[in-house]
Amino acid sequence: MKDIKKAAAAILSALLLLTACARQESETTETVGPRELETVDLTDERTITDLSDYEARFAAAFVGTAPAPETDVTWTENADGTVCITGYTGGESVVVIPDTLNGKTVTSVAEGAFRNAAFRALCLPDTVTEIGFGAMEKCGSLATLKTPVFTCPDRAWFGALFGASSYEINRAGVPAALTTLILTGSADAVPEYCFQGCTDLEAVMLPGSVKSLGDFAFYGCDRLCCVSLPDGLETIGEYAFGNCLSLRALTVPASVTRMGRSMLEGCGKLESLAVPFVGMTADGTENGWLGFLFGAVDHTFSEGYIPASLIRVTVTTGTALPPNAFYECSRIREIVLPRTLTEVGHRAFYRCAYLSVITLPDSLTSLGDEAFSGCVRLTHIDLSRVTSLGVQTFRGCLSLTDVTLPACAVPDYTFEGTPYGQKN
Repeated sequence: MKDIKKAAAAILSALLLLTACARQESETTETVGPRELETVDLTDERTITDLSDYEARFAAAFVGTAPAPETDVTWTENADGTVCITGYTGGESVVVIPDTLNGKTVTSVAEGAFRNAAFRALCLPDTVTEIGFGAMEKCGSLATLKTPVFTCPDRAWFGALFGASSYEINRAGVPAALTTLILTGSADAVPEYCFQGCTDLEAVMLPGSVKSLGDFAFYGCDRLCCVSLPDGLETIGEYAFGNCLSLRALTVPASVTRMGRSMLEGCGKLESLAVPFVGMTADGTENGWLGFLFGAVDHTFSEGYIPASLIRVTVTTGTALPPNAFYECSRIREIVLPRTLTEVGHRAFYRCAYLSVITLPDSLTSLGDEAFSGCVRLTHIDLSRVTSLGVQTFRGCLSLTDVTLPACAVPDYTFEGTPYGQKN
């Protein structure tokens, strides 16, 4: 008798479970229709700052300014027959030092050569390979400087030109008026800590010769808003732009093969970023997520490190976007992909809640599992050239109303939680 009761109870429990499951399935089916979907506010009034005024400084600097007369420059002759500048005696506010004096090439500037000079702009010739310690010390009015870089012997920090005895006191040496810096010459590397703490620099252009940007190179340059990196650059060190609090945009050249950890940590006003790949290296095998560049030790922490100001990210090269590349980069509104891209890894854009603008390139054929899951502001997508779709690729894309379907089979639940329903 007891066995019969147990059997009856088991049957009843099974019936109740089946009923509950059926009810749950029914409710799920009802709530994925377009009229039941959560409404997403698409308003985003953030704008990208126009930096053309900063960029114009590079092109306009010293245009139409004739080299200083030889009579306004004091100099000595080096043992090799070249010239060393020892001073400037003229009264011009914008000064261009000639590259030859008395027919001899200018190759060096003596220690203290321009000490206490009142000019507001100084241009040294590309022929200069050595600048003495403190050559521009106490040049308090200097606002624009064009100079060969890293030419102060045994003192590989920018402040040495202004008398700073170490990179730790760059700020005390570099004049507060100096906002625009154009670097020239043939140096192949920016030393680590070189510009650390140069808080008043606003616009910096690096020379085309530079291949390597050292660790902490621009760390703590509070007012640095615009920096021009050369096309031949190959590596960027850790924290290279760390705590550049005013940096609005950065374009990393396609020639770069490695970007250091926390390269952009603390760049809380960054609005636009262009990179050749996402993460540390081009193959995506090392730290292949955007948050790595901002200090995240794992892709799951990216949201806490990506600045809320970041609106647009452009990836310029590569054939594969790594898994989790933009994982929870929730505030990015626009992502531009390279024309060469063929594959997007799983959860590449997972929970990019503000992502509303993205165009899949014609070359793209494969989208991984949950690639766009949780992109609640994404409104349209063209999959016409895709030949392989992962599972739940667009799950929870609450605003997705315009889809061009691929010719390949679409897995069940690809559009779960969208106006396209739980299944296709």
